[in-house]
Amino acid sequence: MIRLSPRMGALRPYTAEDLLDGELRVRAHRNEAPLPPPQHVVEAVRNADGDALRYYPANLQRRVQHQLARRLGIGARNVAIANGADEILLAAARVTLDGGSNAVIVRPTFGMYARAAAMCGAGVRAVPYGQRWQLDAEALLARVDRDTRLIYLGHPNNPTGEALPMATLEWLARAVPETLIVVDEAYLAFRAESLVRAARPLQNVVVAGSLSKVCALAGLRVGFVTGDPAVISAFRRVVAPYALSVTALLAAQAYLSDGAAALAFERAIALEVQRSLDAIAGALTPFATNLWRGLGSFLLADLGVEVAPIVKCLRRRGIAVRAFSTRELRTCIRVCALDESATAELVNALNEVLPAFVGRQLASA
Repeated sequence: MIRLSPRMGALRPYTAEDLLDGELRVRAHRNEAPLPPPQHVVEAVRNADGDALRYYPANLQRRVQHQLARRLGIGARNVAIANGADEILLAAARVTLDGGSNAVIVRPTFGMYARAAAMCGAGVRAVPYGQRWQLDAEALLARVDRDTRLIYLGHPNNPTGEALPMATLEWLARAVPETLIVVDEAYLAFRAESLVRAARPLQNVVVAGSLSKVCALAGLRVGFVTGDPAVISAFRRVVAPYALSVTALLAAQAYLSDGAAALAFERAIALEVQRSLDAIAGALTPFATNLWRGLGSFLLADLGVEVAPIVKCLRRRGIAVRAFSTRELRTCIRVCALDESATAELVNALNEVLPAFVGRQLASA
């Protein structure tokens, strides 16, 4: 038997629900875009020739990095690209953490933050929300000690959806100048609510982004990180030199080359998200004790009952929604925006399924 790293004990395997879709027709658990990408982006991938595929994409990678910097309104030295936002999150752990250090996160939040820290053998300190869902910055700061080298914060937080106020970020950054703060903006690439430009003066803050949600390119895994050039240089050292495939870079180049088409597509995505979540919220509201809908392309609903039977019932119908094992979310489901037909199927299923599980409680309330 080979000897595995002791840190492997802290890493749970991904479940089949995370990796396999089986016979699913409605993927409301994945937080994928509700529209396919623009046709000219698809054509750019389809038209890749043999030479593009047999060479390492050195020049193409550099062009995409510069295009991305221009779109974000920052310098090329302030941005690095990687294989999806998840690789950025892991790179942040690689450049800061070791076995004697720790990372601080809020609870509940995106599971990849704790996983990235565990991959580097570090401890994780999870700070619960004081209220649903308001970040308690002072409580978070109280959990920071001399061994804390990394803080992960979602903007918006997944799955709760709340935004990260710039004033809060600035206060934290100045309070812990030797700790790297990663702001995860996977849902806000290029949007007006992004903190990329506002955070530029904060040398210990980086902002992670992705083309997965806003640009409908989840299948190609295009991630990026922005920040102080010295910090970004460290990220580049721990990411593979050719982190993105040629097809991913060709798609990103095509998307970023046509500014007017990109803006039009992002408006279309935003409208589709609004339409879908409006319909889903309408179906959930009669049964939910609380519903949170923030800046992301998803909403979180507290149904007031254990949701495992509801999730199983929907899955038997070919519909997946996200449930959680954490104490704070055991009665909650998270649902993402979908295309028109999938939204209709989900809404119909919720109207049929929820009364059997939630109706009796509401009637007796």
